[in-house]
Amino acid sequence: MKRISRIGIIAPLISSHYEAPLVAALYRAATARKMTTVLVRSMHQDFAYDLPLAIGSADAWIVIQRAAPSLIRRLVESGRPTCAIGNDFGQPGISQVQCDNRGGIITAMKHLYQKGHRNFAFIGGPRH
Repeated sequence: MKRISRIGIIAPLISSHYEAPLVAALYRAATARKMTTVLVRSMHQDFAYDLPLAIGSADAWIVIQRAAPSLIRRLVESGRPTCAIGNDFGQPGISQVQCDNRGGIITAMKHLYQKGHRNFAFIGGPRH
């Protein structure tokens, strides 16, 4: 397997509360491994992505959240390793990293309850 020296990160936003820390963490991890990072802002999922993208500028790609189906198709067709974080694009050849917020909170609450905790509070925004 070819050593990956350039990693591409595709994200719809790079300043949100979710994407910004994730992009920063990926950048730090890549830099620590002496890898070059290419960052592409993908816009929203419905964006007609017909512009040429230098997919060859990275050895592998990480797609965060959303990207246009045409962009995803191009990544798959390129044969470069691609991983999706937070979305299932339904494309063979794309690895996925998904989280289960509901399952995670249920597991955490059961654990705390078993430890004897009985008073819980939720602190968060109305969307959550």
